[in-house]
Amino acid sequence: MADTGQDADSILDFVLIRSPEPVPPESLRRNYIHDGDFLHTPPGTHVPDPPTIEEYSPLGALVFKHVFPETPPADDDAMDALVAELLGQVGPTAPHPTGGTARKLRLEQLDQRAVIVRGGLYYVLPTRLTDVNAPYVPQVGAVVTALPAVSGLGLKRMAACYRTAFGADLSACVFSDDGTGHHADFEATVRGLFEALYLLYVLRRLTSIDLGEIIAGLRALHLLEALATDEVHSRCKGPGPTERDKRIIRLLALRYPALARWDGKAPVSGFPLVGTAQDAAAYLAARPVVHPLFARLFHYPHPFNDLKPLGVGDFKVVKQWLVEYTPGEICDIHNIMKGETKERVHRRLEKSEETYSFTGSFEEETSKDTQSTDRFELKREVENSLKTDLNVNANASVRYDNKVVLATVGAGFAYNRSDGTADKTAQGFSRELVSKAVSRVQTRTTEQRTSTRVFETEETNKHVLSASTEHVSGIYRWVDKRYRAQLFTYGKRMMFEFVLPEPAALFVAARLRAYEARLDLPRKPAEPAPVQVRMPVADPEEITPEKFDELRRTYDLSAFSHPPLTRTVTFVDTQSGASLQKEEGVDGSNKWYTKALKCSLPGATGYRLDRLFLTGQLQFDDHHQPPEEEADRNLVRIEIDGSSIWEAEDNRIYVPLGSRTEYAATSPYVFTRDDVDVVLVFQDIELYRMMISGQLSLTGTQALTDWRTKVYAAIHKVEKARADELDRTRRQQYDSALSAYTQRMSEIEAVVLNDLLQGTSEALNAELIRTEVRRQCLAMITKEYAADAADDLLTGWESMGVRSVQHDVTRLTPDPAAGFVWRTTQEETGYPVPKLDIARRKGSYIQFLEQAFDWDNLAHLCYPYFWATPPRWMELLARSDDTDPAMTAFLQAGAARVLVAVTPAYDDAVLHFLATREPWEGGPAPVIGDPLYLPLHDELRRRQDDRYGAEPEGEPWEFTIPTSLVYLHDSDTALPDLAAERKARQERDRDGS
Repeated sequence: MADTGQDADSILDFVLIRSPEPVPPESLRRNYIHDGDFLHTPPGTHVPDPPTIEEYSPLGALVFKHVFPETPPADDDAMDALVAELLGQVGPTAPHPTGGTARKLRLEQLDQRAVIVRGGLYYVLPTRLTDVNAPYVPQVGAVVTALPAVSGLGLKRMAACYRTAFGADLSACVFSDDGTGHHADFEATVRGLFEALYLLYVLRRLTSIDLGEIIAGLRALHLLEALATDEVHSRCKGPGPTERDKRIIRLLALRYPALARWDGKAPVSGFPLVGTAQDAAAYLAARPVVHPLFARLFHYPHPFNDLKPLGVGDFKVVKQWLVEYTPGEICDIHNIMKGETKERVHRRLEKSEETYSFTGSFEEETSKDTQSTDRFELKREVENSLKTDLNVNANASVRYDNKVVLATVGAGFAYNRSDGTADKTAQGFSRELVSKAVSRVQTRTTEQRTSTRVFETEETNKHVLSASTEHVSGIYRWVDKRYRAQLFTYGKRMMFEFVLPEPAALFVAARLRAYEARLDLPRKPAEPAPVQVRMPVADPEEITPEKFDELRRTYDLSAFSHPPLTRTVTFVDTQSGASLQKEEGVDGSNKWYTKALKCSLPGATGYRLDRLFLTGQLQFDDHHQPPEEEADRNLVRIEIDGSSIWEAEDNRIYVPLGSRTEYAATSPYVFTRDDVDVVLVFQDIELYRMMISGQLSLTGTQALTDWRTKVYAAIHKVEKARADELDRTRRQQYDSALSAYTQRMSEIEAVVLNDLLQGTSEALNAELIRTEVRRQCLAMITKEYAADAADDLLTGWESMGVRSVQHDVTRLTPDPAAGFVWRTTQEETGYPVPKLDIARRKGSYIQFLEQAFDWDNLAHLCYPYFWATPPRWMELLARSDDTDPAMTAFLQAGAARVLVAVTPAYDDAVLHFLATREPWEGGPAPVIGDPLYLPLHDELRRRQDDRYGAEPEGEPWEFTIPTSLVYLHDSDTALPDLAAERKARQERDRDGS
């Protein structure tokens, strides 16, 4: 007998499966109740197309109107509108009706009936036969009540129960009096029960509803129709069938083709329909067929999932479990001769060294010496002079008077001598300015930084083999695993098949994420942005005298001094060195006279000439009374570098200029240098003595702008050096951090991905594989957890919330007087708590999906790596598990084929879920009228004898799987004896029990 203990592990499952068999017509007619299946076509006439659901069902027409509206609304609005209209057909009840449409609510209805509350009104749903307004409802109720008591007493008692309720002639209750169709009351009752079933089937989405009584009524009518058909058939076999019976037989031939060949004598195949009590039980177990429109509703035009079952198959599973470890083939041999020693040393060294050095030097030298001398002199001078005049005259004249020549000669002499004394006083003022560089500023900055980082990892493996007395051969063998396998059969199951892409993708990503979470993953340092130069002034124009005084308290601006806004200069002839320009005895009568000078004006560059100061006198040749000729004017003009600065006319001969006569410059002039060309222009001048001075202004000139620019540049130089220094510091820190980051990333990249994917024991690996495959199967079934989130339903239902709770917290708190004291305060904490409504709703889905499929016997087959996209091939091939070949196949799989079986008794619920996306919550379930579902239902109905439990099939067998484990041959430590360990464990468990 094969060992089927609890430690057996399913690691290789397969399923034998086939498509569902077609449903035979007699089985389709017996086991299913079809809506709208009434006979009305007279024999011999054309059979029209069957009516559609919206044509024969008023409720079907209502639902059709909402599912296929002319203007589609939003899904939620459409469902609300449909529910509101359906509840309007039910009609409201209220505890205190106020004269409206609401009926009086009885309190027992709240305890015993399915009730929906909307807008303060109660809607009691028609779950009982008595709630259906149809002719045969009392009779059907009587039969449903009586049948359980007589079902075990035989067919006759069951037929008698029907005759008691409906009358002696059952065919008269089922078929019309003229034999051309079904009786109107029978049709109305079937229609009323189906309408109630449809109504409850839709409204069960809002509350739990028991469909059992309505389905029981339909089953009772289903058996009634079969019994009535047998009555007509039995009468036609005897002498003298009535014309009505013949018409009914011809009408039934449309449903049962064998009746068309019946001659009234020989028995027809398949009749009677209800020949035994087992036949009657089959009719009473028939399932009503619900139109898919009611099952899918708004998913009918666009099904949420087009998944279909693969079929019904023999669910056979191969179970295998580990029996023993056995030494396998030789993997390596180490030979050491006598007296020989072999030593193998493996050293792995990683070393990284980084050195960074920086040196900077800056020197500056400035020399400046300023000397100024003012000198005021008073000179007194006494001069004695002796003047002597000596005059000698001689003259001769000759005159010719045509006849004679007359000559006259004359001579004269005069001598004059005078003696005199003169006193002279002179006053002089002079200024001497000498500038010389005497100041020396020297700055030398030296900076040296050295950063050395050494990273070293050394791994040394030493393996020594020695043979002292005899030759030694060390033989290493692979370790093989020996398994025992057994085939088990679980009977017939409805199957689903999926092909899943890369089943290990999430597991691999999770392992990498877990490694990343444990890892001290460095963050790549951000490259520092260049440091911006921050200036205390935004523009040179902001440097005013006040601002300059403020700035030189922070910056070394000793090389700069704010120039005076105004200054006075004297025009000094550079050739003579005199400031007084004079000239006497000029013959300028009615003439122009000019005097060109080269004058020095120290410090005038950049200043503007605003006013002139003239000292001295002018003497012209004559009075000038305008208007006169242009050439006879008393005029003086001063020109600087060719520009006329000042000009004046005067009608006087003698024009005193006073000590400092002020004249405004006729046109502004800005000095571009300290040496200028001055031209004195006169007209009709005889004598001039002039000392020229000027009042200069700096405001608004280029010199002031240049000075401000130089100061701004000096400040910018200091700030730029400061920014460069900070830039160097940051760059050094960045380079150091980047080196550390690069080194750390190199260490991380050296980790082999395959090492992170190694599994654990085979049992845990198998459970992990089943879990991952199961998750992807659920994604296929429910359309959850897929790449497209538009179809998610459960994913967005957050079933956990937070509840804020005030609670006491006692802490040791510092106290100025006592040091530390215990104080209790109240704090608010959020406790995770379930959201009951969402948790209950989501729980129904989880419970259904977990129980509806046989996840424990999930069968899967891993396909090779090349079914993934080619860019993934190298990665998939690099994955492996050294000890578990099943885990290796899972990790390398490019796809996986999966077969999952439906749990027994969940077949109808699973089919309902695929049609409606809603779990079935218990109770008898109708069958959805899908062409595929009916064969599946019928197949499973007929194959329920061997579905429960697993039975071994055939004899067990053993096989061996190699591993990458290595074992030393003839080692003193033997491989584990698993059979002995299992036997000892079983004995301990038996003794403990």
